[in-house]
Amino acid sequence: MSNLIRTIGKLLPDCDVPWTLTIKHFYYFGGNFFERNEKLDTELNWQRLRTYHPFFKLPETEAEWRSQCEFGKEKDGQDGCLPEKAENLVKVLKTHNIKHLVSISAGEACLEYHIKKNYPELKLTLTEYTLDNVEVLKKVFKNCESVIKLDALKADWSQFAQKKDVCLLFFRLDASFDDQELRKIFDNLYQAGVVNIIYVPNLFLTVKFLLFEKFRAFLNRILGKNLTFAGYFRTKKRSHSFWCDLYQVEDINLCGSGSIKHGAARGVFLKRM
Repeated sequence: MSNLIRTIGKLLPDCDVPWTLTIKHFYYFGGNFFERNEKLDTELNWQRLRTYHPFFKLPETEAEWRSQCEFGKEKDGQDGCLPEKAENLVKVLKTHNIKHLVSISAGEACLEYHIKKNYPELKLTLTEYTLDNVEVLKKVFKNCESVIKLDALKADWSQFAQKKDVCLLFFRLDASFDDQELRKIFDNLYQAGVVNIIYVPNLFLTVKFLLFEKFRAFLNRILGKNLTFAGYFRTKKRSHSFWCDLYQVEDINLCGSGSIKHGAARGVFLKRM
């Protein structure tokens, strides 16, 4: 079935959906990992994924983690384009004189591994949603300056505010929040005085991906697979509505065109007005 989906995907137009739109995203995690229509929106469910699911599981040793980051094993948030994305992000950071990067919900932090490799003098802070993940990252990412527990919906952003050389990185975090929650996060960031933000979504919805997503969900349902609600995808126009009256926007391109093959390839650098 995956070959059929890829073949169809190649035939579809890869241009942005031109209107304001948010869609729900459903994902097949394999077997009976989750019940049908169960939601991936709790700390417990994320911990299950990070502990047991091969695509999301965090490595247990520093050697395993480094190998995974270096050799580009395709897992959650990782693809063959990751080193290029990191190189282009470093260019953005240096252009804007950023000396301290704070990565929100870093996951396995392989992108951050490559960023630090290309910009070793950068101060790097990682945040994670669960304490278990914080402890794993502390163990494997030895040259990261700090790893802290943080919930983006409840965070005190003032610790990163009013500093022109500090930038917050939101990489592939968009799916975890509905539109109201994302707007609340950006309102809170602005009110706290956060100056610089890099926001790189899973993708900005293209015509190709929108049709691809609907077709994949249709086939999986026909085959009786348990689809889990895994969050939201949005058009570029919808995304910009969250910050357009708060931050100046600079489009950034990290790898490819944000297509099906390379997600998380387009984003924005935001500077507080």
